[in-house]
Amino acid sequence: MVDAKLMHKPPFTAYWLPGGEIFIRRESTILRIQSASRSCELIEYSAAWEQKLESFNTSKKEIYGIFGQKKLVDNNYLILIEEATMLGQLFTACSEIYRVEKLMFVNLRNTKNPFEIAQSDQQYVEMMLNL
Repeated sequence: MVDAKLMHKPPFTAYWLPGGEIFIRRESTILRIQSASRSCELIEYSAAWEQKLESFNTSKKEIYGIFGQKKLVDNNYLILIEEATMLGQLFTACSEIYRVEKLMFVNLRNTKNPFEIAQSDQQYVEMMLNL
């Protein structure tokens, strides 16, 4: 087993904007998530979008993918794959198989601190992290 970061750069970059918008970019596509309106859209990546994302005072992080979305007691969370280990390849088609090592929970209702887990949700997040 190999740490995926040693072999492959994470294919996605996630950007968090102060107003609660999240952008997840992979190559020529951007997924825009607006937590206030609970909507998302796919955007074609361009140099203009790159400048726009870099011009915002954003937090950004390289990730391995989107694990899912979960509604807990008080909040909705976007679950991202923060770390992964490559286990092997499927045939020779370069389809890598990864084991998820670390998840990141992004609170879609907390626009000031999207990484803060609500107290009422903490025990359920911990249960998911310990699976």
